[in-house]
Amino acid sequence: MEVKELCQAAIKHCDCLADALQFCEGLFPTIALSRLMEVDRKVLECWIRNGNQKLSTEKTNEFQQDSFALSTWQFSENCRTRLRDLLWRNEQRVCLLGVPSLVEYLPSNATGLKNLLIDVSKSIHVNQETTIHLPYDINLLEGSEFAETFDVCVFDPPWYLENYFKWIEVALSYCKIGGTIAFPLLGRMTRMDASQDREWILANCEARGLEFELYRGIVLYDPPSFERSILLRNGIPPVQWKRADLVVATRVDSKCASIVDGVPPIAGPKPIKPMRQFVIGQYLIDIVLDRSAGYGSGLFRTPLGGYWMKTPSRKEIGLSDCNVYVSNGARLICERPLDLGSQLEEMGGSPEQTIMQLGTLGFPIEIFS
Repeated sequence: MEVKELCQAAIKHCDCLADALQFCEGLFPTIALSRLMEVDRKVLECWIRNGNQKLSTEKTNEFQQDSFALSTWQFSENCRTRLRDLLWRNEQRVCLLGVPSLVEYLPSNATGLKNLLIDVSKSIHVNQETTIHLPYDINLLEGSEFAETFDVCVFDPPWYLENYFKWIEVALSYCKIGGTIAFPLLGRMTRMDASQDREWILANCEARGLEFELYRGIVLYDPPSFERSILLRNGIPPVQWKRADLVVATRVDSKCASIVDGVPPIAGPKPIKPMRQFVIGQYLIDIVLDRSAGYGSGLFRTPLGGYWMKTPSRKEIGLSDCNVYVSNGARLICERPLDLGSQLEEMGGSPEQTIMQLGTLGFPIEIFS
């Protein structure tokens, strides 16, 4: 189904903006809204004007901080409960790879065996009596003392083919024979090649000895702060628009093919860069430490395309040059990120004072407005 036909079906079958955007299977809202307007502008304007949309229940608080650099996307509250009820029982042992929003839903195993969360963020709080947290970059994992230990493994990687292939490999190494592996599958309109990527991801599962079912559209996300900012700047309410299918697979044997028929060789995913995080009032600032242009007369430069992300895609124009990200969707280039981190560490006073001090360094403080 082409985009126009998909949008026509969305207008016909949906009764609010959130449902229509979810119907568009991963098409980013700024693009989807434009195409939906071409089909029926009056209906779209009515939906927006009447406020008939399902706003995020988790992330409407303007002080919520989310890290673009660490790919902070979280399941909605209803989705978390749904996944818990579908995927595990109280007596089972669960491994979460990059899905910290499910930590509070983990089972308390009566045998005393602990669950495991692997997520690069060091600020996550877990119940240490029931769960171990390892702040590792999953893209770098090779082998583990927890090999074939868990009844259930759930993961949610960045939605790129190289990440999916790597994270499937990691989940296989942690999951018992006969255990369950589950993960969201990107929508087929997420990008131009998403339909092909979906086919290759499922072919990879088959080649690695997984028997799976596909649960259509049961994964729903709350928009993170940087994504909400993008929506609001484009006149779109911060609705729960991002929906995905869920792959639920059983590991039936130890088969682990290295080559999948029809799939070209895939380079390994890039590791997460060393970085530092700073909280200034309601804003989270991520500074990537090993990426620096090293030229120019000032400390900061405007990236190609401007300070504001147009989409949260890592392939967006100008994004690869950036090394400073703000939780409201701003990005910029710092010539000396190590120096910036050191200076931020030394700054004291209120958030307003810190922002003013950043301004004296040439930081574009208008992005905090």
